[in-house]
Amino acid sequence: VRAQQLISDARFEVGNHTWEHRNLRLLSSPDAAEEIRKADQAYDELRQDLEGRKCAVPGRRGMADEIAPKSMSLFRFPYGACDSRSLATVGRQG
Repeated sequence: VRAQQLISDARFEVGNHTWEHRNLRLLSSPDAAEEIRKADQAYDELRQDLEGRKCAVPGRRGMADEIAPKSMSLFRFPYGACDSRSLATVGRQG
């Protein structure tokens, strides 16, 4: 529930930091892509659950699911570690 509050609060923006916080430079491209996909999937599930709750946002017009972004648009590499291969993998994941 707290995560749903954060994603529907305009003062916060949630980004992808991978599923298990694994160093993407040390993973194969398919494994790195899976790390990113799993985090995106968790966000999608959280947001779908928020839609089902039909929560209002205190002090704002509109429902929480209308305010929460449809997807995450930020990405931070675990440990701040990236290389051209891991950067390309992130780019392909959107």
